[in-house]
Amino acid sequence: MSPTETTDPAKTKTDQRASNQKDIKREISVEIPAAEVSRETELQIQRYQKSARIPGFRTGHVPPSIIRQRFGDGLKNDVIEALVPKYFRREAEKQGLIPVSQPRVTDLHMHDGESLRFKASFEVLPEVQVEGYKELRADKPEIAVTDEEVEQALTREREQHATYTTVEGRPLAEGDFAQASMDGKPKDGKDVEAASANPVHMDDVLIEIGGKNTVAEFSQNLTGASAGEERTFDVSYPEDISDKRLAGKTFVYTVKVNGIKQKSLPELNDDFAKELGEFSSLDQVRKQIRENTFSFLEKKGISFVPSQGNFFMMEVKGFTGQQVNTAMATHKVMIGRIWQEWPQMVRVTVGTYEEMGKFNAALDLVMKEGPPKAG
Repeated sequence: MSPTETTDPAKTKTDQRASNQKDIKREISVEIPAAEVSRETELQIQRYQKSARIPGFRTGHVPPSIIRQRFGDGLKNDVIEALVPKYFRREAEKQGLIPVSQPRVTDLHMHDGESLRFKASFEVLPEVQVEGYKELRADKPEIAVTDEEVEQALTREREQHATYTTVEGRPLAEGDFAQASMDGKPKDGKDVEAASANPVHMDDVLIEIGGKNTVAEFSQNLTGASAGEERTFDVSYPEDISDKRLAGKTFVYTVKVNGIKQKSLPELNDDFAKELGEFSSLDQVRKQIRENTFSFLEKKGISFVPSQGNFFMMEVKGFTGQQVNTAMATHKVMIGRIWQEWPQMVRVTVGTYEEMGKFNAALDLVMKEGPPKAG
């Protein structure tokens, strides 16, 4: 090519495509012995004899010559359909070819007493040269469980073992829990009718006044309320809230405060450790938490994600939610719950440290046996 010429991109791509197509196209010739054709023909004739209804002959007693005469074309096609795919695959394997498309059969010759011959055109996978992979090395990430993570796990345990005592003689204040019943419905507009069949109703719920996970309007409107008092107020929800019934809507709530509670956490000491299981000291609990957490992180396909509330939360890859539930039921460890699910990946929440250990053991069994079949 002259230095003053330019390359025609379209022509280059066409040439490359033609070359690629040439590389993947194959054609083979196949010959099926006459004895095999004759054997298959007799088998097909017997099949026809079982069902053929011809005047003057009982079913099953029609002579082969009549079958050949009456059903010649159909008989020939049935023999071809029975033999051609089998012998095509056999010849392709003999030549070391792996077809990736259906063969196109041409030049088919079939005559009584002769071998059956045909040609088959098809495509194979292109050859791919893989180079440089021998120098690649996969670094195993260092797994470490920090003291902070251990203490966070202990904090979750304390939250799970919290107790609530009744407060009398004063109204709700920040840090209290309102023991309440509530009803909610959309304030106005087209959402009212749609939500009327599925309203918000809770008979007994604890609402933490000023809590980090409490919707601000609940804290603002219930502060100062006394036991037995009922308050009505609006709550506007953002568009990205997970509950689609509430997303982007304004709800009117009527909340009755049935009681005022204060939460008390157990002291972090050896007595608390004994409540958690067969431990004699808090250091033993910390050690066990560290080992369990390390085991989780070391497993293929399991990792922690940021927690919400007082839960351990894990991602389990390679499993569907139904498979995880089936695994838990099979191994009698129905703890935790499916939080979010995508194809072949599930987020699971587990409520306590003890349950995390059981969940860990169940997944050990599941991984040894392979993902269970859902159903």
